[in-house]
Amino acid sequence: MKLILATIIQTLTVLSAIDSADAASTTKVICGGGSSSKKCGALPPKMADKEERYGARCCSPSPFFNSEHKTKNGCTNYAGTITNVYSAGLGTTSVDGLYCPWSLTYAEAELFCSNLGATICTEAEIEGKCAKASGCHLNWEYIWSLDPTTPAPTASPTAGPTATPTV
Repeated sequence: MKLILATIIQTLTVLSAIDSADAASTTKVICGGGSSSKKCGALPPKMADKEERYGARCCSPSPFFNSEHKTKNGCTNYAGTITNVYSAGLGTTSVDGLYCPWSLTYAEAELFCSNLGATICTEAEIEGKCAKASGCHLNWEYIWSLDPTTPAPTASPTAGPTATPTV
């Protein structure tokens, strides 16, 4: 009986690890104008593999390159999408030297926003229209939302190196 119970516990542990790995490889994409936006034909948010390519919008409590301060609908953040540094997945804009994040993997979107001094906008920011109309015509497209399972980095250094970001 103990052997059967141990086997069941071990199996459940393995299945839990598989579920965690699957969850870590996907996150939600949302219409850039919010899922209630008629611009996306009311496309509902969906889970997407982090290796797929979607647009990105970046948000921060502080201003960053070409960001707009969002104050409607109770918003207090800055949002933006345009950069002046080219990297993979970016497309050109109508202004020479400016680029839009139209086709990024989740990791590329994280790096893109980090380089601007921001993070990928959260689902709440996108759905609250706190990132809407912040450039690159992404109101009509699916964009990445910040994965709530990814902890934000600490404000202060930790005593020693850690394998994952600490909160």
